[in-house]
Amino acid sequence: MKNITKFSGIILAAALLLPLGAFAKQNLFSGIVTSLDGANVLFNTKSGTSYSADTTNSQVLKRTNVKMNTSDIKQGDSVNVLGVVNGTNITASTVRDISQPLPTKTITGQVTAVNVSSFTVSTKANGSQTVDTDSNTVFKKNGQTASLADVVVGVTVTATGTWDNAHTSIAATRVSITIKTVSVTGTVSGTPSGMTITINGKNSITYSIDATNAKLVRRYGAAMQIGDIQNGDTLAVTGPLIGTNITATLVRNNSLQAHNGTFVGTVSAVSSPSFTLQSKARGNQTINTNSTTVFKQDNKTVDFSALAVGETVTVSGVWDRTNANVTASKVTVKMMTLSFIGTLQSVSGTNLTVATSSTVYSVDASKAVIMYKGGRKGDTSILQTNDQVKVIGKAVSGSTNVAASSVRDMSQVYTKPVATPLPTATPSQ
Repeated sequence: MKNITKFSGIILAAALLLPLGAFAKQNLFSGIVTSLDGANVLFNTKSGTSYSADTTNSQVLKRTNVKMNTSDIKQGDSVNVLGVVNGTNITASTVRDISQPLPTKTITGQVTAVNVSSFTVSTKANGSQTVDTDSNTVFKKNGQTASLADVVVGVTVTATGTWDNAHTSIAATRVSITIKTVSVTGTVSGTPSGMTITINGKNSITYSIDATNAKLVRRYGAAMQIGDIQNGDTLAVTGPLIGTNITATLVRNNSLQAHNGTFVGTVSAVSSPSFTLQSKARGNQTINTNSTTVFKQDNKTVDFSALAVGETVTVSGVWDRTNANVTASKVTVKMMTLSFIGTLQSVSGTNLTVATSSTVYSVDASKAVIMYKGGRKGDTSILQTNDQVKVIGKAVSGSTNVAASSVRDMSQVYTKPVATPLPTATPSQ
């Protein structure tokens, strides 16, 4: 009996040494801190109930189990509280601030706004986030050293840093800027303004193309000028993309395909350095010439001045989109061999005017063989006004100017000169 009494006393003494509430039921609560009142932490649970936790005799820990002071708990922190509840008051044994220390977070998104020392990023996972920077923030752009000045609206960034309690901002220690090089195909909307082109791409996205430093090529690689691009052309554009703006390194006009062609027709208008070619097959075509265009007439090299309305020419060159506009590499003026009989209206040296029943010809006889009717050679002195002459020569098709190879005067018959008799000798006396 004596031993039993002694054992009971030991138990009672041990119980008196335990913390208040050691044998009371403890519950675990989670919530968001609304304020601090001395040693009391006020928080709201998810269900909306407000509690006040007395931390006087509790352990106050960070998420990593490191001890902290109650005064270091911040409004908005998430806390787990273990303790004895009495109404809405909790005598806490442990308070764990799971928001401390603030977590390190990496976010990726597109910049939507830029301020003095911060910028806003739109992310898929966390919505809109504010990225705060300071002098210690390290910036990289495609792996190269950069600065906040390289952060512009539309670029994609990856920011790493301390995430705030409300999970709406990051104090960035590192910002990586990614400028993607893309290849976009679209249709030109309107004509280019200077070196800026607007195209409509897939998914109804409108891109603005800066072609200032771009290589401009036709579909198969031939060089072109910005002025060759027309509304409705299909362009393939390559370059760095920021938002919907592309700084092009290459612009390929898939609608501008050079074709080699040969066209035959009659010159209907001349306006150097171009002329209009009219043909039954293709109607009117504008033929553009330049310093490299070769002009030929009767196998001789001539120049643009050899062209005249009415001439028949053959054009070899390059055409784009339609064959209505041709850049000529060679223009050949067609020559025709003519043979006609007409009335000699005038003679001026070796220049003759000969009229047929339908046409008056200007004949250059400087290199022609002049003949009598029977074929005997003569010279221009036998040619008389109103004589009937037969002219053979060449003329530019459609022209009345003839370069004669022979002129036969059908009105002049060669007469052998009468021999002058020798004087009769007088007999000597």
